[in-house]
Amino acid sequence: MEEESQEAPPPKEYISSSLTLRTRMNIVNEIARALTPRQKELFQGTCFGPWLQLQQTRGDPALTHLFLQLQPIGIQRGEQEFWFYFPPFHYARFGREEFCLVTGLRFGRHDSFGPYIQNIHGPLWVFNVFPGYNRGGEGLKVSDFEKVLQEGPSGRLSDIDFVRLCVILLVEVGFTGKQSTQLVSPDMLSLAENMEAWNMFPWGSYLW
Repeated sequence: MEEESQEAPPPKEYISSSLTLRTRMNIVNEIARALTPRQKELFQGTCFGPWLQLQQTRGDPALTHLFLQLQPIGIQRGEQEFWFYFPPFHYARFGREEFCLVTGLRFGRHDSFGPYIQNIHGPLWVFNVFPGYNRGGEGLKVSDFEKVLQEGPSGRLSDIDFVRLCVILLVEVGFTGKQSTQLVSPDMLSLAENMEAWNMFPWGSYLW
């Protein structure tokens, strides 16, 4: 975070409340346990590879609620940044640059998945993992992916197909906090067909 020293604002009253964090970064631990050595090597070769080394995977709702209340009112700030006040005299900014440094993910244009999936024919890999998948049907839920992860790698799945499933779970469950009953993005399924395109996608911008 970028720090600045300014005149302290008047004391504020903190509000007692509860907060639910829907992002579930402990999916990283589940993924790491499920991957075979070869699959772990493939996963580490993706743009999300470093996240297998994440040490603290549990969110802290109380701490999150506290620092949200530390956002000062009246300070001039851009739309793409957050400011926090740490008594007695310090302000800290957290913006796109800091998010990029923390996550290590690329930034760029992310208006849609269109430019990245327009030349991808598929997703053929999905039919290997989910033989009953109907592209024009209801779609796949997060719970469908979680079930395969819990079952672990099997002889019917290639290593790269299992890794595709894992990186999607990391994005959908770990970062964006989708619940088990929600649908996985069809565009994400298509993008995972080409892992080179997956790694080139500006995930930093998308998640920010």
